[in-house]
Amino acid sequence: MKKLLFTLALLVSFGSFGQLDSNGNEYTLPQPTLEFENGSEMSKENLMKELKCPPIGFKGRKYRGLFEVTKKDLIPKVVSFDVSTTGQELVAVKGNSIGDSPAAKNLLDKAKVGDIVFFRNVLGTLNDNNKSTFSISPAYVVIIK
Repeated sequence: MKKLLFTLALLVSFGSFGQLDSNGNEYTLPQPTLEFENGSEMSKENLMKELKCPPIGFKGRKYRGLFEVTKKDLIPKVVSFDVSTTGQELVAVKGNSIGDSPAAKNLLDKAKVGDIVFFRNVLGTLNDNNKSTFSISPAYVVIIK
């Protein structure tokens, strides 16, 4: 009986881990992150695609200290970032893809398999006017395969 109660309590606690506040009715908005399809190894072709973020807020949920998401999920959009490869200088990109900057595209063209690509100072926004931006994460490292 003790094992059954312990297992039940454990399942209930994991079901709400990191989401509900002490009142049990509001969620905590997580830190935005970048989402890479193939983890930490990508081809040059895939590195040229738009940088994407997973949703941080879901329709129908109320978030602590903020609001209830009513229209659609909250998905941050990348608006700028810095990129560099092994042994190269940092290049600033305005937009959400390496292809948005000729200098960054040239940097990636020169890179070879096994080189490391660094994404730093990634900024995102939740709206289309790009007026209020926030940092998405400290840095990401991807190896060219």
